[in-house]
Amino acid sequence: MAQLLVERYGIPSTPQPDGGFSYDRNAVPEGVDVNAAFGELFAELQPSIEGPWVFSFVVPE
Repeated sequence: MAQLLVERYGIPSTPQPDGGFSYDRNAVPEGVDVNAAFGELFAELQPSIEGPWVFSFVVPE
């Protein structure tokens, strides 16, 4: 997510050790709507995050 924010929108962001990321709202390029950028990325990435996942297991006898 952090990398896509930088590449697509020029929003300076940094991955964090806990798996999240931070970004500097004051350094967002003029004309870039941060909320719209997040909305677009969430809409694009949400299906891969939430599924639908199907797990199958083989239990040894």
